[in-house]
Amino acid sequence: MREYKITCDKFDFTDILDVTSRKAVNEHASFYIRGRIAADTDEYRKANDTRAVKKTLSIPAWLNRRAETANAPFSQILQQGLKEYLRIAE
Repeated sequence: MREYKITCDKFDFTDILDVTSRKAVNEHASFYIRGRIAADTDEYRKANDTRAVKKTLSIPAWLNRRAETANAPFSQILQQGLKEYLRIAE
């Protein structure tokens, strides 16, 4: 488990320099809630990992020649085809 600091864009907290200071928290009590949230983010990171993975695949030679002649972006086409096959909306 990891701990994260959650911020809110609705209010401007730039004037709160020391969040551990009781005075600073009390001055902005209507805008600020201090707490801890523990979250297991491993599954989220796995599902949203955008790192490239090298894959080796085989295609017929004639198809490779035609695709190279057309300057086909192999990686992009493979990604689009896999997303269509898996019914993944972008």
